[in-house]
Amino acid sequence: MSQVLTQASHQWATRPDDERFVSLSSMMAHFGRVRQESRAVTVPSKRINFIPEPDNRGLQVTGPNGHGYAPTNWAFGQLASLAEAPAGYLRTMPAPIVADCLNYGLQFKRQIEDVGILLQRNSSDTLRAATGPNYGRVWNEDIVRTLTSRFGDGLSGDWRVPGEFGRAVEVTKANTTLYASDRDMFVFLADEVNRVQIPNRRGGLAGSAARGFFLWNSEVGSKTLGIASFLFDYACSNRMV
Repeated sequence: MSQVLTQASHQWATRPDDERFVSLSSMMAHFGRVRQESRAVTVPSKRINFIPEPDNRGLQVTGPNGHGYAPTNWAFGQLASLAEAPAGYLRTMPAPIVADCLNYGLQFKRQIEDVGILLQRNSSDTLRAATGPNYGRVWNEDIVRTLTSRFGDGLSGDWRVPGEFGRAVEVTKANTTLYASDRDMFVFLADEVNRVQIPNRRGGLAGSAARGFFLWNSEVGSKTLGIASFLFDYACSNRMV
């Protein structure tokens, strides 16, 4: 029984321009830079402190050394969960009130516990994640490095960004199937050249199908590493499979 796979189409419809990559090579360069700038540290929960930024429009998170980091939207939600505070509601409040709520939650509502913090030192100094101290992080760079060693740049080998309706097309940000944000990554590659011959494909007649896979991961705890492989007829322009 055939079906339509919509995971890649959802990525295509929702990802902004800066989360789209036109090759595995550019993706690996991006992840390599992010990993080089990132470091994981373990901090006692009661040593985490929230400070309103001078304009009161944002927060800085400091640890034992007092250096401030701006939490990503995802990391803010993780920290709010640790403080037992509703992240959605806090996002509507002035920064000084948010800082007080989160500081109170971490200082008085919880027992002392270690928190795994993922920091990125760059022009904006970002706190990317707040997880358990033993979080089993799989780096996006390692995943994409493995893909490039096996498949190349995703543009010129047998396994590549899929075409449209079975026809090869130039890969652009508008039709790519390589995506990544500060919280996750998603790859859809296919071999549409070496198709699998299938007897009795439809109506008693032989036919063929292409091979493809989806791969996803998160360095910051939004999802686990996963892969789904399948045989398919073709991918549409909107990346329905």
